[in-house]
Amino acid sequence: MSDYPDIFKKLRKRGIIGFPAVIGGIAMLFGSLNIASAFFAGALGFFGCMLIFAGAGFIAEPIARLIAEPSRNLFFPGDHPDKPLPSYSILEAKRKRGEFEEVITDLQKIMEEHPEDSKPYVEMIDIVLHDLNDPARAKRIYRLGLSVLEKDEEREELKRLYSMISGELFTKEQGKQGSERG
Repeated sequence: MSDYPDIFKKLRKRGIIGFPAVIGGIAMLFGSLNIASAFFAGALGFFGCMLIFAGAGFIAEPIARLIAEPSRNLFFPGDHPDKPLPSYSILEAKRKRGEFEEVITDLQKIMEEHPEDSKPYVEMIDIVLHDLNDPARAKRIYRLGLSVLEKDEEREELKRLYSMISGELFTKEQGKQGSERG
């Protein structure tokens, strides 16, 4: 996102004071060249410099941003997320400690903050199926994800991962039943 409108707005506001001060200071400096008295010429030159510095102080920040904006766009193109991306490492540690319901609560908060992301749904489905062994709840989360996610890619990702996760569980259950029979 470009900051140019904000930069020009600030430059207009500050320029009302800054530009006349700089021009007045330059006029005072050149005017001091025509004064015969060294004292008055020095004083007028000094005040001219102070006026230039004061005016430049008003307009320096927006001008610096105006100059820096193209390089910012070069190194950081595109929009930046308004919110920081979620960290899943803490949730993984909680899951390893067996705090499954707390992890699900945290994932629900992430879902609210990042409704466009399929990963919280996938993580919840994985926990509910593998750790809590509740396929009905996993199916409800899956359906919720399909209804909430807006992007087709995210819905397809959720479908693909749900079928993979639920398929793994089905394969494990078949293996258990086979070993119990044998």
